[in-house]
Amino acid sequence: MGNNKLSQIIFKDVVYYLINNESSFSNILNIALISKSTFKNVQNIIVNQKIDNKDPIYFNLSEFLLYLINSMTNSNEYDKVLIQYKSIKVLYTKIKYFPMDGEYLDIKGPLCEFCPKLQSVVFLRAFYSYENPLPLDGPYFNEEEQPEDNKLFKYKKISILYDEETGLPCSSEQENNYSIGYSFSFLSCYDPLKLSISLTPNKKNKIINNFSGIFKNGGKSLGSIEFKKNHPTPYKFLEQSLKTNKQNIKSLKLRYNNISFINIKDEDNSDDEDEDEDEEDEDENEHEDEIEKEIVNSNDQYLKELASVYDYNKLIEFSVKISNLPQSNKTLEKLLFRKCLDDDDSNDGDNIKINNNNDKPSLLINQLVCNSTLKTLGLEFYDITTSLELSQLSQIPNITTLYCNINSVKYFFQHCFDNPNIKKLIVTNEEIINEVDPDVYKSFSDFFKSNTTLYTIIIKLNNNEISNNIKKLFFESNNQSHLNFLNK
Repeated sequence: MGNNKLSQIIFKDVVYYLINNESSFSNILNIALISKSTFKNVQNIIVNQKIDNKDPIYFNLSEFLLYLINSMTNSNEYDKVLIQYKSIKVLYTKIKYFPMDGEYLDIKGPLCEFCPKLQSVVFLRAFYSYENPLPLDGPYFNEEEQPEDNKLFKYKKISILYDEETGLPCSSEQENNYSIGYSFSFLSCYDPLKLSISLTPNKKNKIINNFSGIFKNGGKSLGSIEFKKNHPTPYKFLEQSLKTNKQNIKSLKLRYNNISFINIKDEDNSDDEDEDEDEEDEDENEHEDEIEKEIVNSNDQYLKELASVYDYNKLIEFSVKISNLPQSNKTLEKLLFRKCLDDDDSNDGDNIKINNNNDKPSLLINQLVCNSTLKTLGLEFYDITTSLELSQLSQIPNITTLYCNINSVKYFFQHCFDNPNIKKLIVTNEEIINEVDPDVYKSFSDFFKSNTTLYTIIIKLNNNEISNNIKKLFFESNNQSHLNFLNK
């Protein structure tokens, strides 16, 4: 019988992946205490992290600061502490929600005092609000841009989660209302690599309909913009993205509604109605009636603004409009179209019509034929009904990765047979589903048995049972030695 114990060399590599999945300091410490050699290994991993780590070990910032304070009380036993803070050069951290009362604004001094060799604090993600700003190297919103190499704080990803309670994406006190647009000039101060935009579930705010300031003030490093689950994307946003002179935008993840706005009053008619009602309202409830009319008229105007930038009926018109833009863009590598997941269907229900069928993607795909840089295309927004709708993708050989929703997977499989350029397929479903049509399972089974060109398939569903059923079909097939199957 052979020795089943892991060798020290193999275990040394395994340790990195064990602690990489743990952001809690106590959990990392428990792993480090397995043995003296493991403890030393974890010490070295943390101290020797580089600024360009793709999968770094990160700590909760509050926990790290508390750790420093506690360690200073036992400075005589420095060699025995897990984090060798006097030698650490790069610290990776996340702020998982809004910092309150500027709690992190003054951390530069203590960090540099405790960690004399510290060169960079990298925020993998941090939430921004004007009321509770994030730490910067100098005064808030520096007038003079500091050289990148001299900045202690670096931001991989800034998240905007806005409403009236958590705060708005303001850059100044003047922008702290709904009467004017937002410049997004705060982005140039933080200079993030990625930006995500989302609404809080209660959505008591009005949706922002103009994001053009992002391209003007997004900072020189901004390369990825994502609209999260419940935030629709204005149709003009893609046009602005493709036309922008910023050379770093490589990834766009956009959201669209399949809704149309209906029963919205005409402005002129509503004004006439207001005048008539003003003349008739002479009783004791006149003031209350006026307040109610103001709310109704304001809501109608708001819906008109939404309809002008978010109405589903503009999708075909928009697809044609961008015809000459994709070929002029030379930087975009990833473009995803996803459905907007509404957290509250009750809002403005009398003014919204749900469209049963999504627009076909062929018009959009046709506009991308001349693009030479796009590598990944996500068509999850579309409910595909035939593989012919995807046929034009064969004319874009640089596209090698596709995203699709699980209800359309049959036709994407058929397209993969016809288009050998496609090497990776990501099958998703962000909505919670309890079951899928039996034909979906059959499509997976047939594909696993006959695929010869696809190298990777990734399943990302909100149902473990369905994911595991698909995984079982994969392992039951005997023809997939070359196919990499990932279940996330």
